[in-house]
Amino acid sequence: MLSMLVAKARLAGHVPVYFIALLIISVGYHGRVQGQSNTPAILTTSASYAPLSKFRDCLQCSEMIALPGGNIALPSQLATDGRRSDDPEGDATKIASRLVSVKPFAIGAYDITRDEYADFVSETGRPTHGGCLVWNGNLWTKSPSASWRNPGFSQTGHDPVVCVTWDDAQDYVDWLNRKILRERRSRSDPISGVYRLPTWEESAFAAAGGAETRYYWGNDPRRDRANYGADPCLPCNAAAAGTDHWKYTSPVGSFPPNSFGLYDAAGNVWQWTSDCVRLTDSALLWTPKTRSETCYFQIMQGGSWLTGPEYLQSGWYGTQGAFVATTQTGFRLARDLEKGQ
Repeated sequence: MLSMLVAKARLAGHVPVYFIALLIISVGYHGRVQGQSNTPAILTTSASYAPLSKFRDCLQCSEMIALPGGNIALPSQLATDGRRSDDPEGDATKIASRLVSVKPFAIGAYDITRDEYADFVSETGRPTHGGCLVWNGNLWTKSPSASWRNPGFSQTGHDPVVCVTWDDAQDYVDWLNRKILRERRSRSDPISGVYRLPTWEESAFAAAGGAETRYYWGNDPRRDRANYGADPCLPCNAAAAGTDHWKYTSPVGSFPPNSFGLYDAAGNVWQWTSDCVRLTDSALLWTPKTRSETCYFQIMQGGSWLTGPEYLQSGWYGTQGAFVATTQTGFRLARDLEKGQ
């Protein structure tokens, strides 16, 4: 059995970030698609979404991959905040394992980049505020000057955007849906599936890419497959070695994709999901957060340039306050497919 390692970092204002746990992935599709086009077509809702087909809904839209459904066996021994229930500092409630099914959906091939986020900011006139949390080597501190425009390290326009809260990501989703709706109505096209953040189960399913190994590429961490931090992560720190010559974020697509075609499914930046961890009647639940509620344990997927390789394992996740922006957190999009697809 894989060991479950726990790391804890303290945020400014005494808001904790906890990273946890392993789950077992069982998927309904295996294999690598051959001969995919590098320029996905812009499709309307009348198009057929074959498993692993790629498409775009607009020129500014993310490249999306249609994924088949599958099952995820979620583990026991989880605490309210996502740590193991035998962690002496965690919730002692023992949670039973359960099997959940993931329906077919589409997910972004890449994380949202700085350039893509800049388009959103430019079109909406959204102000840029400082106050992103930065890692000083021992703890998280709030920097008044740090923002998605200036996270404290150099980025290209093709690097994943960071220093975005869950609400920032959700506002991007809302903007994109309004934009597509206007374009479709102007062409009298049928309305497409709605863009959103992926659920945790969808994100974990997509990241595993059909693999049953620790990582989507095998059982051992590899710096030619992902951008991640120092090993061991005690404390976590940035690192660059071998093919992973980026100390901080790397341009999206710098490493090979998983078998589903997702780039940076592990490492580079944590990715926001729609789900918040809740404890109800001694049962651990992860259900979508509403815009009006405050979530202290919003689920993130994938690990980052700062975390050790253990956090890149398929099924590991982290939690963070939805209102918190850090230099290691970004997002990618999901999209509903049409009924019957």
